[in-house]
Amino acid sequence: MRNAEYLEILDAVSLSRLRRFGVEVDSPEVVLGRYLWNMHLGEALYPVLQALEIALRNHVSLSASQPRRWMSWRGLRATSLAASH
Repeated sequence: MRNAEYLEILDAVSLSRLRRFGVEVDSPEVVLGRYLWNMHLGEALYPVLQALEIALRNHVSLSASQPRRWMSWRGLRATSLAASH
């Protein structure tokens, strides 16, 4: 890679962003390779994280709408909570 190309990419991405990829100690090819690998890793993980977030949100919503079910799962009874207050 020519230095001019690297400087153009550096201007577009920013030095502060590339610092965590070893911009001060490694060659431009290694730094950009790490940056691109990180970008692809994030892209690959996004659908999994999105599905996990939806499943968690749905489970919380279901549990909140059915408090007796949640309490029985935790070994509690609705009457025992009311009596303690």
